Amino acid sequence: MTVKDNCDKWIEYAYENWLNNWVRTLEGNKYLSEAAENMVKRMKDASRNGKTEEAWHLMERLQRMSGTFYGTSENHDLNYHDQWAEIYMECALVAYDLGDLAEASKLLHEATGNFYGNQTLQKAIVYWFLGCIQWQLPAHSEEAVVSWERAMKIVKGAAADIDKEQKCKQVADVMREAINAATLEGSPNSPRNSSEENTANTEAPHRPTRSSANSSSLRLGFLPYYGSIPAGDPVAALKRPEGAARVNSLEINERNYELVNINRSEQEINLARSHDYFLMKVKGDSMNDASPVKIENGDCVLLRDTREAYNGEIVAAVIAGEGSEATLKRYLVEGTDKFLKFENVQDKKKVPLNGKNYYIQGVVVAILKPQ
Repeated sequence: MTVKDNCDKWIEYAYENWLNNWVRTLEGNKYLSEAAENMVKRMKDASRNGKTEEAWHLMERLQRMSGTFYGTSENHDLNYHDQWAEIYMECALVAYDLGDLAEASKLLHEATGNFYGNQTLQKAIVYWFLGCIQWQLPAHSEEAVVSWERAMKIVKGAAADIDKEQKCKQVADVMREAINAATLEGSPNSPRNSSEENTANTEAPHRPTRSSANSSSLRLGFLPYYGSIPAGDPVAALKRPEGAARVNSLEINERNYELVNINRSEQEINLARSHDYFLMKVKGDSMNDASPVKIENGDCVLLRDTREAYNGEIVAAVIAGEGSEATLKRYLVEGTDKFLKFENVQDKKKVPLNGKNYYIQGVVVAILKPQ
């Protein structure tokens, strides 16, 4: 079983057994208002039926409208106070369904900060989802353990309620087993089968089966190709595109390249249509000892166009005052300090960013190796 397969099973297990068949059935818990639930259902149906464009469109609409939905329960005169967070959680799971781990992670992060109260069981399960996604990103594996432990801590805290005590202890035990397996053996154990938790008739996220070739041909297209970016000294003029990259055939300027995924073990690169992407050619050797894929002179890097990056991601960063030029480095956050790190066999120095005017131009999602 691959890392992704294992994490898929955990997300489905947590959604079915913990969220749908437990937390959402507790008295006083409300899911979504009718209008919001209708749109979430349409989004999930579009995803499971392979209607990618429609799913992304509905996801964007839901995020824009998340703060405008209103509704109260017919049985309880209370607002759906967790609706904003629940919508972002559902959008995150569909983004994950569609192969965009970065977008799914971002949406789950936002969801965790917007539940009503700090110790809700919904929040615990969202942290569990987040850990499953972070575990698939090598640079974020430690963060995955932190997210899982936060989930377990919230569930243990909820056991103080006598009505929830037994179930909370059962769920906390399952979580602890998975965390121990991940930290001791390098992978969470498979989800347990529990006769006490009815998994029938649930609305769990559905992941349609598809081949790598089909996925790539659906989601990779022509991208702007820029001249070069050095991985040595932080200088690389961003010029106008010099050509077109036919990514579906891995051909750039009539030269074939092998596509290498730096985020997951599977050889499938899923590009979300909600983002823009571009290619840059590497010049220099300051990242030739990068992990898990060495980035060498002459390689090309495929980047997601974004101004935000997570700790540990490889980025193209522009530092003002240096000719508005970009450099390819590892982005690190240590407390309040931020750095760009060289990853050369002889050089592991870190360039401080504090006090400098800089911005992230893109985050590397794949390496293209010339054949």
